[in-house]
Amino acid sequence: MTEQKNHSEGSSIRWQTITIQQLSYVVNLILALSVSTLGFSTSLLMDVKFIPTGWLKLLFISSLVACFFFYCDGDYLFNK
Repeated sequence: MTEQKNHSEGSSIRWQTITIQQLSYVVNLILALSVSTLGFSTSLLMDVKFIPTGWLKLLFISSLVACFFFYCDGDYLFNK
């Protein structure tokens, strides 16, 4: 019985390690995507021909705020 209990505890520790590694990959992916989206949005804002109006302006600003939030959240999780 104790041998089976030790085996299940070792298995749990291995799965926790794999889960933590997977979570760090996801956090890094979110950081990379949010930084690239912020860079693309900034380059769009610098373009003279790009003038968002109406709903497009609202959606563009909300997407910038969301990407900035995801970047801050990912940075906080990464440095935790």
